[in-house]
Amino acid sequence: MPLSVLVADPDDRAAVSLGAALRGTEFAFAGRVSHGKALLDALFAYSPWAVALDLALPDHPAAPNVGWVATVHQLRELAPQVRTLVTFRPEHAGLVPGALRSGARAFAEKPYLKEEVLAGLRHAAADAPPLKYHARARRIPRPLQLRYRLASGGQTSVTRVGVSRNISETGILASTTEPLPLRSVVHLELELPNRATVRGRGQVVRDAGASAGAAWDRGVALFEMDAANRVRLREFIDRTLAADGAAPEIRASAEHALPAPR
Repeated sequence: MPLSVLVADPDDRAAVSLGAALRGTEFAFAGRVSHGKALLDALFAYSPWAVALDLALPDHPAAPNVGWVATVHQLRELAPQVRTLVTFRPEHAGLVPGALRSGARAFAEKPYLKEEVLAGLRHAAADAPPLKYHARARRIPRPLQLRYRLASGGQTSVTRVGVSRNISETGILASTTEPLPLRSVVHLELELPNRATVRGRGQVVRDAGASAGAAWDRGVALFEMDAANRVRLREFIDRTLAADGAAPEIRASAEHALPAPR
């Protein structure tokens, strides 16, 4: 029987994205709540195995002490058997170490990477000590050749060519000669300088305007990539940071942003 995960997040789109990452795995999406009082009600009504708790979850007048990062401690007191995975946007990254000290087992940064979400939940299932927090790598401003196919209704378009203007472990800025629709799913192939190819799937999440040459720029979040491709991307980022003279702690964040593949 799948392990149920209740998502506590004021952003319904983020909750849907996390739920999509659980499909076909040993975990099941148990629903979404948008504030602390609703979390308490669902906690006792559904008894989830885990809560994916966004660190920006607001409280509610009926439960003023259940919200934001303090919720981690409340969950430990009220339902110690429930595992907690904290989720967060980069601007809330400073709250993560405290949340882990308060009883959370793992974390997942937004925009979500499927393997990061699953690795966090599997770590929680192992009853291991909390994961050590590492920030994701910084964005690398390197133009890379891009091939892509749009996915729609189980079908994909013909392969088209564009440019990735910058890249990180979480996404790219894609420059194309056609406007990619927001929220569309894209199959990507990126050519690295050493002639290696990185393949994965992403979703168009941001309209970044137009570039010189009448191109359209779109922010694409990378949400699915197998272990071999993830290693190639991580090694490229690590090499680039080292060549640019990045500080050791920044290079370490590129190396450790995700758990090593098993």
